[in-house]
Amino acid sequence: MLSHPEEPIPNVHTVSELLELITADPATWQEQWVSARFVKHPEVELGIYWQFDEDAPYFDVSYRAQVKPAKVLASFLASHPTCEVIDWCPGRLLTVRANGATARNFGEVILTVVSELHGPVDQRLAATHSPMGRA
Repeated sequence: MLSHPEEPIPNVHTVSELLELITADPATWQEQWVSARFVKHPEVELGIYWQFDEDAPYFDVSYRAQVKPAKVLASFLASHPTCEVIDWCPGRLLTVRANGATARNFGEVILTVVSELHGPVDQRLAATHSPMGRA
């Protein structure tokens, strides 16, 4: 399997800046894997998948717990009924879909979930991208 190195995304320091960049030029990002880590919390990783479904974007986030995320995120899911956990791997990551999200509220969803899972984090991040492989 061929692997492409990750390239830094310059001049992007927050989730909102990252989403602004992706949504400003969707064609450029359609074939890219986009990931990020919070600078002061490198254990908190994100995978951003806005470009695959603009009506229901989703993201991966580090998930260290062994219990079902519905328990950990119960208050978030109750207050955000358009969001759903669509996949998870205990102790590794979970995937949240934000049905009907705009770029702005998708960023808010991401930061709220990160805060629920990891506590408050400094919002500065380092983002990278790499081309998707082809079969």
